[in-house]
Amino acid sequence: MTPETHHLANSIELPRTLETDPSLLQPPQSVQRPKPATINDSERKIRFISLQEAIAIGLENGNRGSAAATSVLAGLSSGQTRGGIVFNDELVSFTGRGIAGDDSIRAFALNPAVASAEIEGALSKFDARYVTSMSWQKRDDQVANIFNNFNNGDLANFSSGLFKPLPTGGVAGITVDLGYTKLSSVPAGFAVINPNYQPRLTFQFEHPLARDFGVAINQLIPQHPGSFTLQNFRPTGGRSEGILVTRLRSQQARADFERDLNLMVLNIEAAYWQFHANYMALYAANEGAQQAVLYLEQIRTRFEVGQDSGIRVHQAEAQLEQFRIQRLNALQACIESERQFRGLLNLPIEDGERLVPSDTPTVAPYKPDWANSVAEALNNRPELFIARQEVKAAHYAIEVARNATRPDLRFFGNYSLQGLGTRLDGGVPDNAISNLTDGKFVSYQLGLRLDMPLGFRDAHAQLRQAQLNLASAYIQLKNQEVKAERFLHSMYAQLEAAYEQIKLQRNLRLALGKQVQLQLKLVDLGRSSLFETLEGQQRFADALRAEAQAIANYNIAIAGFQYAKGSLLSFNNIQISEAALPRAVQQRAADHFAARTAALKIREREVPPTDPEGPIDLKGLPLWKDPGEKFDPKGVVPTNIKKDQLGMPTITPSTGNGVRTLPSESPARSMPAPPSVLPGTVVPSTPTPPQSNVPNGLAIPGVSVSRSRQD
Repeated sequence: MTPETHHLANSIELPRTLETDPSLLQPPQSVQRPKPATINDSERKIRFISLQEAIAIGLENGNRGSAAATSVLAGLSSGQTRGGIVFNDELVSFTGRGIAGDDSIRAFALNPAVASAEIEGALSKFDARYVTSMSWQKRDDQVANIFNNFNNGDLANFSSGLFKPLPTGGVAGITVDLGYTKLSSVPAGFAVINPNYQPRLTFQFEHPLARDFGVAINQLIPQHPGSFTLQNFRPTGGRSEGILVTRLRSQQARADFERDLNLMVLNIEAAYWQFHANYMALYAANEGAQQAVLYLEQIRTRFEVGQDSGIRVHQAEAQLEQFRIQRLNALQACIESERQFRGLLNLPIEDGERLVPSDTPTVAPYKPDWANSVAEALNNRPELFIARQEVKAAHYAIEVARNATRPDLRFFGNYSLQGLGTRLDGGVPDNAISNLTDGKFVSYQLGLRLDMPLGFRDAHAQLRQAQLNLASAYIQLKNQEVKAERFLHSMYAQLEAAYEQIKLQRNLRLALGKQVQLQLKLVDLGRSSLFETLEGQQRFADALRAEAQAIANYNIAIAGFQYAKGSLLSFNNIQISEAALPRAVQQRAADHFAARTAALKIREREVPPTDPEGPIDLKGLPLWKDPGEKFDPKGVVPTNIKKDQLGMPTITPSTGNGVRTLPSESPARSMPAPPSVLPGTVVPSTPTPPQSNVPNGLAIPGVSVSRSRQD
């Protein structure tokens, strides 16, 4: 195992002494944790992570995050910034009888098992019961008359019975009683067997004829009807609802777990693509700051030779500081995005690595069929399944309430054999057991018992409440279906809007890039002010950042639409199983990704020869004018840059000899700047994309990993 996989494997196991060792509940006296990253200390080893790997880790030991999809998808309609917070930082709260508020997927996975255990509790009311007792008594009362002598002496009684509650509501039982009497004195003239044994074998039966009669109703009522004539019989059960209702609750618990799983996958996707957009915002801020450094040096050179005024120098300095502020905010946004992303995957707060998204976002148009999408939403949303099961439970409640309006009429009967003797062994006639098996002394009893409240007011009130609850549950179901369709419509509309935002933001970025290029030429000719050029560069950086955010919003909208129609799990090839895992998927997903990564050939890439003057700007000039300052290519990852559908460059890994290689995990490139210009500049702690010679280029660090999807 890799260290990361080993940590995951250990973190999901329960301690063996959890039930017996109270010391496990004590808080640690001292905690040694590495210091987390901040804006002033963010240099760490890069770890590229794909969306599939993130979802796999989250499924094994992650957290659900925000419990409301509306908060996750908030802000998409504006087309600018996703406003939802995906990770839930709140701790548990006390509810009066326990705690609530934890969102661990491992804890949620136990809830269906807890609900399924209730089925056994509901079935237990039909379990056979074995009741046995033994008593001894010594009696020596004063004798008031001669007949009181028959009460004094040694008495003993043994009773053993087996009772079986029937699914139809009745009870059948067989009881063996053995009494022993030894009188202390026998009055003269009385023929008394002393001592004597009196064995008795009794067959008993009792069954309701009106209320609680039949298999159907006994699968709904929480407790078995019991018996009035079998004094030693006490039915089990009653803790759980009826069997059929308990099975509904188990199905609802499973659907609720599926709902939490959908929310977690949605949160992971939203956090992943927002993480991607924040890195692009940092890239735009870095590029803008580098251009601002160049322009500031140019205007200072002109000012020193008397070709420009000092006002423009201050204007250029202000523009540079504005870019530095934007870069600082973008860096903090990356750090916060990684914190939330780690929280959703339940990864350590700090492990010496910096997570970087490696998947390429989807920019292809997605046009789903509306009618089919509505049908999928109404059939697949787990919330609607829970609501439908609640309507079915309300139907069952009406049957239980209607059963209570019937009188309690019961039939009972028993049949018994009796024996008598002075001993339990030996021959006839002294053997009591032999006398019992002869069947000469037989008793039986038949009877009816009626218990009926006059008026049935309480029963009719419960029936009326059950009918109203059914109406309420049905109204709630229809309301939830309308809400599900409205939410689907919202995500359907946002799909179109998000895709159009990408095209508009792309056009804006291209237009502003051309504007900046022309302004640079006019500045060289003396026909345009440098301030206008700086303002254009600021707008270009903003457009670059907005385009990346629009792409992230579009991918979040796709995930949100799949969530709205209840197909997000199948969209990501996730299935819920209640039995043992198939052989094909018994390997944990995190182990699979770790093994696959280890099987790839990983090597430190050599940086090819580069122009000693370093990267060039939009105008084709070096970013650093000082010929004495050499460009340090350390940390630059050479990649193949290709255009995507929107004309934006994307990075794919270089390949050699047919073997896929991963990018170098060398430190990120710092933004060189003359000390006199940028005193105290913070070294960027995020991976800077390789410099492209393509004007207005947009690149993202990482490898291009495609994901198989059903759209």
